[in-house]
This record gives sequence, structure tokens and C-alpha cells, in this order.
Amino acid sequence: MTRIGMVVLLLAGVATAQSFRITPARIGADEVRKDTSKEFAEGFHYGEIEKAYPYVSIKGLRQPPGNNDLISNCKVVVRNGLKTPSVAKFAKVNKPVYSTVGGVYVVSGEVDSQNSYGAMIRSKFWCSSAFQGTAKGGTLYTIFDVYSR
Repeated sequence: MTRIGMVVLLLAGVATAQSFRITPARIGADEVRKDTSKEFAEGFHYGEIEKAYPYVSIKGLRQPPGNNDLISNCKVVVRNGLKTPSVAKFAKVNKPVYSTVGGVYVVSGEVDSQNSYGAMIRSKFWCSSAFQGTAKGGTLYTIFDVYSR
């Protein structure tokens, strides 16, 4: 009986994941640097965020995201994904770049954090965010990755 319940829940989860769609607003604060290259868009595209659902951070905004919104959101998402978030220190955070072709904002940098053995290591990270909404606000969807050199 338990196995049947698990299968039903798994199938329900698959149906939900397949129906998750983002329509990027393709607007943002003027301060965010724009990148129009197709090469950049191949690595960062809002479709990757759709595929990652339900493992996506979701945040409501009252306006299109600016540099500070994107950087602070990325730091929160990365910190929450670390083994020991309380000791994390961001050594370097690059200004966001908006891929006009891919429909995403990308923030990258380096973070010092503890590994499983308690040693401090420096790792690289990136966050990819898509904004869905209008000039009056909307939702920011974010995925991230942290990797060692």
C-alpha cells in the first residue's frame, strides 16, 4: 500500500514539474549590464531554471531587479545551500549581467566556507535568475551552483 502512495506522489510531482513555465519579462534596471551574445545565452537560459523546478528559489519583488537585488538574493540562495552557512564569507561577487538572448541575470563570484571536514575552502559560485513580471513588480526565480576549483 505504501509503494502505491509513493508512485502516485512521484507521478504528481512529475506532472507539476513539466507544467512549470517562466515568461521572462525581459526588463530590468538600467544599471544591470546587458550581454547580447548567443554564446553567453547557451550557458545561461531561463529554460534551465524551468528544468530545475521545484529546486528553485522564489522571491517577490516590487520592481524589476537591480544590481543590489540580484547580488543580495544570490548571496542568500548560495549561503542557504552551503553545509555551514553561518561561517560563509563572500570573497568576491561580480556585478550581475543580463543575457538579453537567454532572458536571465547571472551573478558569479567566490565564497569561503567550510567543507565536510571543517576546513575553510574557497569555491566559485554562480546564480542564474529569471524575472517574471512588469515594471510594478513580479517574481524572481533563481538557481545556483557552488563548485571547487
